[in-house]
Amino acid sequence: MSKLALKSKIFMPIIIAFLMFVAVIVAACGNKEKVFEISGNIDFQTSGANASVSAEFENTESHSSPATVVVNDGGVSSESQSWQNISFSFKQSASAVLKLKFENLSAEEALLFKVKNQNQVDNLSISLKKDYLEANDVYFELAPTQTGVCEIAFSVNSDADITSQFNLNIKIINANQAPTEGIEVQVLPNIAALGSVQGGGSYNIGDEISLTATENEGNEFLAWATSTDPKTMQVLSTSPNYKFTFGVSSPRTIYALFNATTQIRFNSGDLRYTLYKETKLAEVTATYGVGSTDVFEIPASVSDGETYYQVYSVADSAFWIYHDIETVKLPNTIYKFGSSVFSNSYDIKYLEGEGNSYYQIYDNRAIITDGETIAGYAPANPATEFKIPENVKYIGTSAFRNSQLKVIDASDSNLISIGESAFEECRQLTSIILPNSLESISNNAFRNCSNLGGINLPSTLQELGFYAFYGCENVKSVVLPESLETIEIGTFEASGIESIVFPSNLKVIEESAFANCEGLTRLELPEGVERIGNYCFSSCTNLEYIYLPDSISSIDHAAFYNCSNLTSIDIPAGLTVLSNSVFSGSGLTSVIISKTVEKIEYNVFSACENLKQITLLGNVEMAFGAIGANNIDILVIGADVTEVPNIFGYGNLQSLTKIVVEEGSYFQELPDYGTWQKDGQTVGGINGAGTYLRVDL
Repeated sequence: MSKLALKSKIFMPIIIAFLMFVAVIVAACGNKEKVFEISGNIDFQTSGANASVSAEFENTESHSSPATVVVNDGGVSSESQSWQNISFSFKQSASAVLKLKFENLSAEEALLFKVKNQNQVDNLSISLKKDYLEANDVYFELAPTQTGVCEIAFSVNSDADITSQFNLNIKIINANQAPTEGIEVQVLPNIAALGSVQGGGSYNIGDEISLTATENEGNEFLAWATSTDPKTMQVLSTSPNYKFTFGVSSPRTIYALFNATTQIRFNSGDLRYTLYKETKLAEVTATYGVGSTDVFEIPASVSDGETYYQVYSVADSAFWIYHDIETVKLPNTIYKFGSSVFSNSYDIKYLEGEGNSYYQIYDNRAIITDGETIAGYAPANPATEFKIPENVKYIGTSAFRNSQLKVIDASDSNLISIGESAFEECRQLTSIILPNSLESISNNAFRNCSNLGGINLPSTLQELGFYAFYGCENVKSVVLPESLETIEIGTFEASGIESIVFPSNLKVIEESAFANCEGLTRLELPEGVERIGNYCFSSCTNLEYIYLPDSISSIDHAAFYNCSNLTSIDIPAGLTVLSNSVFSGSGLTSVIISKTVEKIEYNVFSACENLKQITLLGNVEMAFGAIGANNIDILVIGADVTEVPNIFGYGNLQSLTKIVVEEGSYFQELPDYGTWQKDGQTVGGINGAGTYLRVDL
């Protein structure tokens, strides 16, 4: 006891007090009748602490007002103190709650609660609840700035005169003394008819717990929470598959919150809601009729005249294209934010609200959910720079869309993923510093960031989404990380890119990935690339040279369409088909069709005004109008060609003046080009002055 005695000198002695609370109701005859009375004692057992404790008692029946009793307002004593047992006398069915509030515990301290019904009266129910934990023995930790609340609920289900007693023991201990084995975790749905849950059981400290929520057909999963009471719940995760490490402060009961998808549309004030009757929840779906206002406040609840609904969500695009709103104030009841909530609301400068366990407002301009995701940003905030906090791992869909930011620094963050359209239309953005933790940049992430300069993609990047840098006119060069195997649709389309270093692991370049990149002049694709997608390099009007490795087996429709400065190209050995319009409108002057090419589809060389010579090195099937270039004057037939395709029909090759057959060919060239010989037999012939030839061999 020597240590305890020393510590007790620095704490105020415990103040023992009790409250006798008498509530009355007025009977129909006007007589007053005592409903219940309370007196009692709380036993504190401590090993030394500087926590302050207060208590509040309230009758939950509507006819009674709450009262307050101070248990200890000067710090818990280091020595055990004792009160007499609290006793009850009920004259009718009633319920009541005693609330104990603990503050200023150190991070190393924990509390043990135990409550006992001394007389074991059947009709009297006692339950203990610490914030969201329900158990007879509850351990929990509080950081120095946190507050913990314990509720003891009493209720009787009989009108009989019942007198009972209980005592409550509260012990402040070192957190390391908390039990580490066999702690029960119960997992429940908020409404059983809406969905089912898996997980729960007996766990040890440090165990990983996996919970799964499955909504029934027609319903939706919302979140895992510590309670079903909107006023006290803490949202733990919004993923139906929730994993966490079990610890001293982990909840004993976890609820899966489901919502029935039966909806009622409801308008109130300047907001449009979706109401859910079963769960008494409301979602803000749109703002409308909003005039010029300094502060626009979303309420914590809304009533349809019969029922109050908690506002739990702000839906996708709820403030879409609304102007004249400068500040949005959010309630602390929200635990779901949709995408693009503020992205096109060009005048919103500030966000306000006290937040909750699910979201916080950072620097009056960003919403951070679950402590790690930036879900929204006030697009018109006047600040030009933003440093992403260290704990942030994700940037949500359209989170910064249309913002006025010029510089974003994520270098000190643990950023893993940049969501779809996260910075789309941020036309003032000039630079962004990305961390080495980044793994994914989603579709349209930087679309039309027209002033964004050079960007350094970290080596950890594994995914680069559709149109990620579309229209980024100031991005001149990029080095793609080795982890990328695919460049997605339109990733750099219409950008200012002039040079690019491809990863050696690259396999596919998808549709329009570099379309309309007028700054490109030379490109070398690495060995291993297998496919080039539709319109991939179309309208790269200054592209003069591209190396295509023999690993390429597919070049899709119009891949080099309108590459007007591309004068030559070596068709890779692995290519068997020249797809529709693949070189249409290009600047090619001569083309050699390799032996491996088995088919030429329509309009492959259409509108190639500079194409003068075409060489066939092998047998090839040609579609209607395959060549489609009318300025060709020389046709070269390779020695391995045994069947000349019908490339002369349908008005093609009207400028042809010379046919050359390589020595040793199956065909022989005649001096006047007027006839062909096959196996010594003459096959006709040239029409007119040798400008039109129809061959049918």
